[in-house]
Amino acid sequence: MSNYFDEHDGVATASPADQPATADPAGPTPPRSNAAVRRLVILGMIAVVAVPVAVSEIPREIAKWYAAAAMEKYLDGDLPAAVQVMDQAITWDDANADHYRLRGQWRREAKDYEAALADGNRAVELASQDAQNYIERTQTLQHLGRHREAIDDWTKVIGMSESQSTQFSKILGAGSEIAHLYNGRAYARSLGNIEPDLGLKDVQRAIDHFGEHPAYLDTRGHLYYQLGKLQQARADLDAAVDGYEAINARWSKEVESRKNQVVDLRKLDLELRERRLNLAVIRYHRALILQKLGLQTEADADLKRVRELGYEPSEHLF
Repeated sequence: MSNYFDEHDGVATASPADQPATADPAGPTPPRSNAAVRRLVILGMIAVVAVPVAVSEIPREIAKWYAAAAMEKYLDGDLPAAVQVMDQAITWDDANADHYRLRGQWRREAKDYEAALADGNRAVELASQDAQNYIERTQTLQHLGRHREAIDDWTKVIGMSESQSTQFSKILGAGSEIAHLYNGRAYARSLGNIEPDLGLKDVQRAIDHFGEHPAYLDTRGHLYYQLGKLQQARADLDAAVDGYEAINARWSKEVESRKNQVVDLRKLDLELRERRLNLAVIRYHRALILQKLGLQTEADADLKRVRELGYEPSEHLF
């Protein structure tokens, strides 16, 4: 029996001469069209590509769910639970720098500084062009007393800002961004008492860009304190305290006025807590200066205010 290859169906069939004479009662089978075959091939190719991609996305999507749940725990004020749930997010997606940065921040708040630094290092390793990863790491390095390394990180971020537009440019504006970064490096110098004269130059750059914000006055005052220029230090800290008390009072009123407009009040409370921390730090710095000046009664008033704001005066309050 001779065979031939049907170019339409692509299968070997018997030749017409060899077909039985009895007709098929159901009629002849219609040939499959070229268009239909092409559609099946295309769908098969899409499946070959899309299915593995979809499967690979599943762990990342699960990680996002855990990360969102961890943030809920954090906003609820349950720091240990927030860290534990973020552990699960990282188990599902261990290449997401944001997860490590957040867990590092929370571990730092829990005073687990070595673990926080490990997370900070991993975030930088995964996303070395994200300035926020370096800034978060500086905070942990300072708690560990590794101020020189913190200064190096600030220097890197300043270089990144000056060579390209970073996320801070979009949020704060170019002038505010560079002022924030120069102040950050100056503050690291003040905490470590490392080349405070260079710190004064940095904070002056910040003031030139943005003006005498209380945060910058606090930095400059603390640098003067490290240099033993106590009267200049007190003048800056007096202005910083007055300025930030006013800011804090305005913000507290704004929080009250916005409570009916905000879906999640926990986020407003978080912002208010951060502002209280800033005020507590400034009060603590002034207390140090007042103690050096022999004005213990005034220093005690500042320390009392720090505790009223919910913080304990210590070298880790910054």
